[in-house]
Amino acid sequence: MKKQLLIVDGYNMIGSWPELVQLKKQDKMADAREALLHRLSNYAKYEGMEVIVVFDAQLVPGIQQNYKKYQLDVVFT
Repeated sequence: MKKQLLIVDGYNMIGSWPELVQLKKQDKMADAREALLHRLSNYAKYEGMEVIVVFDAQLVPGIQQNYKKYQLDVVFT
């Protein structure tokens, strides 16, 4: 049986989760991303699904990165 795939818009999820919004407001975006990844990892393990988290920084120059963390695929565009 194939695993289900969940693709998450990381920054939108952070902006919708009150606890993570508070971290963002305190200029702790890295902490908010880490907290989101940790929670999504737990969810993925519980549900037995594959999760890809995309952090899309529109109009911000930078280097694209892909890596695995907490058994998630994490993509910065």
